[in-house]
Amino acid sequence: RGHGIGLPFAPAVKAGAWPLLAERYPDLDAVPVCRRPDRRRVRFAVPSEVVPSSPIPIGYAIQLRRGRDAKACLEPIDPASALRVLLNGAFAPGRELSGSAFDTLTEVIGSAGTYCLNYSKLDDAVELITKACR
Repeated sequence: RGHGIGLPFAPAVKAGAWPLLAERYPDLDAVPVCRRPDRRRVRFAVPSEVVPSSPIPIGYAIQLRRGRDAKACLEPIDPASALRVLLNGAFAPGRELSGSAFDTLTEVIGSAGTYCLNYSKLDDAVELITKACR
C-alpha cells in the first residue's frame, strides 16, 4: 500500500454543516465567516490535533456524500471513480499534475480500498468508518 504524510489544514465548513459539527468543534460559531469565490459562506474549522509528520499507510480513499435523510453506509467504488473525484476536488499550480505525481496518485489509489460514504448524521458516519476501516 502507498504511504502519505498528512497535511494540517482547516477545512472550509459550509453554513449548512455548522450545526452538524457543533459538538466536535464547539468554538466553530466564534470563527469568522468568510465568502468563497462561489459566494458560499464558510468557516474554517481548526483541528485540535496535529497530524503525524512521518509517512503512514493509506488504506482507504473515501468520497463523502451527505444527504438530508441518508442512512450511513459505505459503498465500494472503483479506483477510477475514486481518482476522478479526487482530481475534481484537487488544486495544482497551473491546473496541471505532473506525470510522476499522477503515477504516484494512481498507485496509491489502486492499492487503497475505495468507497463512497453516504450519511446524514456525522456521529453515524464516524462510527461506521471507525468499524469498517480497521
